Amino acid sequence: VETGVVVSEADNGSAESPDSHFPYMAAILHMNGTLLGAGAIVGSRWVIATAFQMGAFKAPHLAVRVGSDNWSEGGQLLPVLRMFPHPMFRQFNNDVALLKTAEDIVAGPSAQLIPLANATPEIGVQATLLMWNSDSLIEESQADILPVSECRIFYSDFELTESNICVVMDHILPYKVTLFGSPLVLNGSLVGHYMGMEANTFKPSLCSSLAPLTGWVHLMMTNETDTPLLFPLT
Repeated sequence: VETGVVVSEADNGSAESPDSHFPYMAAILHMNGTLLGAGAIVGSRWVIATAFQMGAFKAPHLAVRVGSDNWSEGGQLLPVLRMFPHPMFRQFNNDVALLKTAEDIVAGPSAQLIPLANATPEIGVQATLLMWNSDSLIEESQADILPVSECRIFYSDFELTESNICVVMDHILPYKVTLFGSPLVLNGSLVGHYMGMEANTFKPSLCSSLAPLTGWVHLMMTNETDTPLLFPLT
């Protein structure tokens, strides 16, 4: 039985170093080579992504590229064997999915898992959002964590919960679906990922918080069950 998942200690500090390498970054691709979004390596055969991002596809349509700073070449290109969206995914709540690759990810300097944060980042700290840009490379944006109440003002049509993180970024690439799943990182831990809401420096953006969902992630990676859960584990 593969467990794979690693959960970090609480982190509430400075942002990721701008010159650091990001070996946990993954690209989610259609089998025809089209970039669909980003993800992060969380186990030897597991990549975490957004449920919304994956909703239109079945596992045989998907592949992930890992171990490369360029989504279009290098590293390993692995077919997706199985896909598990969170059973309580609704709009912008519990927006997480796990992808199981058909083969093991070869661990090394260019491909490593990232631990999941076990606590939502404190208000006022700065995290880093990692995106695939138009040159097929990883681009960083510094993201200040805001109270969720500040996002409710802009996204009043949605019910926001503890599974959301409100951020404002120093810059963001033009809005497109390939931003979905972009990892939000703090102190070397995965605290969330971008949920695809259009944002700019004057309007906060929504990310999915992964700390409340670590129990579900661990369960799925340990048991690999298709049985729906009636409630999100924490």
